[in-house]
Amino acid sequence: MDNQEKRIMDILGVEFDEERDEEFDEACETNDENFIKYYNYLKDNITFPCLLTGIDDFPWEERYVFEGHNQKEYKKLKKNNPSYSDVFEFIKFFEPDDDDFDGGDLFIEVKRVSDKKVFDLGLSWLKCKDSKSKNYQLLDDFAVWQCNY
Repeated sequence: MDNQEKRIMDILGVEFDEERDEEFDEACETNDENFIKYYNYLKDNITFPCLLTGIDDFPWEERYVFEGHNQKEYKKLKKNNPSYSDVFEFIKFFEPDDDDFDGGDLFIEVKRVSDKKVFDLGLSWLKCKDSKSKNYQLLDDFAVWQCNY
């Protein structure tokens, strides 16, 4: 087990037992109960101000980034849509809705630094701009948990 897995287990309150490896995977899955634990942990531990950027291209950008679609159109769309290449200020968490979660993402409100436009984005799409910040590790661990469990 690596340090990241250990940190995720600690957040979720899971004790690892090599004899019960399957139970470990189940205990760490992205279910409603674990999602609320992770949300509360992040809410209590993220420090502000926090600048963010995209981990990878956002879903709407994929055809422009990887498939080479019209770059003029892409540049125009980026004016009104958030881009993975933008820098955002983390404004606030949205309270998760127990009825809607079902394996979804944690959403936050961000403000694009360049033009002050506000967007709601999935936290697992984002990383902290400052790789030396405590927030960097917190958000990276969340994204890994969100994608792998």
